Amino acid sequence: AEVPKSFYRIMGVSGNLKTLSEPERGVIEKDYRMSKYTYMPSLFGSNNLIFAEQKDIFIVEESYYFTTLKKEIDDRLVGTNPETKRAVLVFFESKKTIDGFL
Repeated sequence: AEVPKSFYRIMGVSGNLKTLSEPERGVIEKDYRMSKYTYMPSLFGSNNLIFAEQKDIFIVEESYYFTTLKKEIDDRLVGTNPETKRAVLVFFESKKTIDGFL
C-alpha cells in the first residue's frame, strides 16, 4: 500500500471506485491524494458471476480433501467445453498444507 506513495502522479486506478464507502474514499483522497474521478464502463461487460451453493461448495471427508481439490482444479483448467476452460488460483493456509497437497 506504500508503493503508490512513491510516485509523483497517479494517472489511473483499476477497480470499482463507485462502490467505495466514505471511509475508503477518505483514504484514497487523503493518503494517495486522489481528487478527480472518471468512470468508464468495463471492457468486459457486466459481471455474469454465478455462485451456485450446491455446485460450488464441497463438504468431503478430510481423507478426500486433496483428491476433491485436485479434481476440481483439473475440471476448471480443462473445462467441459472450450468456453468453460479457465485459469485457477489456489491459496493454502500454510507451506505445510501445500506440501501435503503436492
